[in-house]
Amino acid sequence: MGYSDPLDQPMPAAEAVRRLHALLERAGITDDIVLVGWSMGGMYSREYYRQFPDKVKGMVLVDSSHEQQLSRMGDPDVGYVNPLRKEQYLAPFGWIRLTGEVQEQFAKSPLPAPIRERLIALKLKARLPRTMIAEGVGFRADLRAKKTPPSLGSLPLIVLSEGKPNDPFMQEHLQTWFELQEELAHLSTNGRHIVATESAHAIHRTQPELILSSVQQVVLAARGSR
Repeated sequence: MGYSDPLDQPMPAAEAVRRLHALLERAGITDDIVLVGWSMGGMYSREYYRQFPDKVKGMVLVDSSHEQQLSRMGDPDVGYVNPLRKEQYLAPFGWIRLTGEVQEQFAKSPLPAPIRERLIALKLKARLPRTMIAEGVGFRADLRAKKTPPSLGSLPLIVLSEGKPNDPFMQEHLQTWFELQEELAHLSTNGRHIVATESAHAIHRTQPELILSSVQQVVLAARGSR
């Protein structure tokens, strides 16, 4: 998404990792990597470790998806019609831009004006709905595969999970979500689970200091300071 090249096919985690690895190599980042993965990014982080275990020195998972959540929690999207399906056909003709709905979405945003304007510009890109749909299809294919999350050995690991969900489905299944997050923390013998008691899924918006602190702790642990 954003300024990346558009995707015209679903992208599973293995392909996302291949692209990330190529990007890091181009940037000269080839070792001592600490990955921070939010939501489906947590699955991408673990897949990166599965493919390149020697390169990863630490990990922070932020309300991360779990490879088996679909089979163990049920499907929250049964009967749901994704509005992006319509937008992918309308956006190239300028319909989304003309309606002003994106600008309205950010009208009361507390974000600084330059960031708000950048987000509006990105969301108005005609290819965005198509790319998001392709990403979602790949993600759900990964979930339907019901893989077992890979062992992370003794990797420094902190797992943050939401403690104040605002989504009715998550409120109903919060205990199962906690169990899945605990499992993720136990993928490493050096793992820890922390509940973000004041946050729903977007912990980076409501408790950013918790993520910053977790990253600092993992980096220190990876450097051998603790």
